[in-house]
Amino acid sequence: MNIAGSGGIGQIGVVSNAAWTARSTQAWISLTPTSGTGNGGVSYTILANPSADTRSASIIFSAGSILKTVAVTQAGVPNQTGTQQPIITDFTPTSGIPGTKIIISGTNFSATSSVKIGNSSSASFTIDSPTQITVIAAQGSSGTISITNPAGTGISTQQFIYQTYIIQSLPSINVGMNAPVQLKSALTTLPTPKVQQFNYTVLSTSANGSLVRASDTQKAVAALASESVLKIGDTFTNEELNAGKIIFKTNAKPSGANSTIELSVPAGIFADDARVLVVNLTLMATGVRDAQQSHTINVYPNPTTDAVTFETVTETAGTWDIQLVNALGTIVQHVTQSALQSGAVKHTLQLQNLPPGVYFLDASDGVQHYRTRLVKQ
Repeated sequence: MNIAGSGGIGQIGVVSNAAWTARSTQAWISLTPTSGTGNGGVSYTILANPSADTRSASIIFSAGSILKTVAVTQAGVPNQTGTQQPIITDFTPTSGIPGTKIIISGTNFSATSSVKIGNSSSASFTIDSPTQITVIAAQGSSGTISITNPAGTGISTQQFIYQTYIIQSLPSINVGMNAPVQLKSALTTLPTPKVQQFNYTVLSTSANGSLVRASDTQKAVAALASESVLKIGDTFTNEELNAGKIIFKTNAKPSGANSTIELSVPAGIFADDARVLVVNLTLMATGVRDAQQSHTINVYPNPTTDAVTFETVTETAGTWDIQLVNALGTIVQHVTQSALQSGAVKHTLQLQNLPPGVYFLDASDGVQHYRTRLVKQ
């Protein structure tokens, strides 16, 4: 017995001179009555098939030792919602760093469930219309862009290329529940930009608080809850930053815990390479403002294939402890108590014998701790 994917109802006649029973092997078929004596009939109700695949069941009649089976085959229902496989016709830009906003054009985007660049999921995506999606690139590898919906996956013909960039870990700043911090205080160690106007892009935010754009400096200092919260992919100008209108506030219980915010800036702003700036935050038990810092940390190239250089500029002599930790938390390299003098210092770690993956470079001068994410390709 063949049934349409939309389901249906019907009746099966019974010819018998004895008592009989009827049952279904699947819950999506219901029968009434399920027993009787002599001639009669059984009404069946078959539910709609929720899948695009054909499914099967049996209705079994029994009278004593006699069995009769009615085979039921129900068709699948492809594209029940009218969804068709996504088609990608174009996207721009075709290269960038984590945090880059990518505009994808095509068709059948309404029911999109995931977007990937290479083998990595995007940091976020927004369905602007059935023909356009805005994607924020996450940390990943170069590759084609794929969009998936219930009907299948569409893949671009061209690749998105991750550009070379430097991850720069900035000195930690202190923030208390009643002491929001103007973000410019964390970026004072950056070199003088080569251009007058540029944008910072929010790459990641902190679970312990919010990055906020205020309409004026007074509101920034007060950190009013009504101000605009910046999300991943949002941008703000260097002029807003310098005016003190970009602030970080926390509602978390002060615990001394560490947290980070990541920002990206394009190539040509501070150097030829683009940069990901890691702003380190420490939640304080009191409303302490950020203190003066004495170190700037650079780790490059990142991503890397064979070696990575740790570079710092320190105004005072000190002792550093540097270690490389894999994603499982195992220390794979350790530079023990490397004594540094004031001025520019470099130390290169060789990575040729390490497998590709994500690592963390931890550096401490005994007072402050810096952690930078590192990708070995």
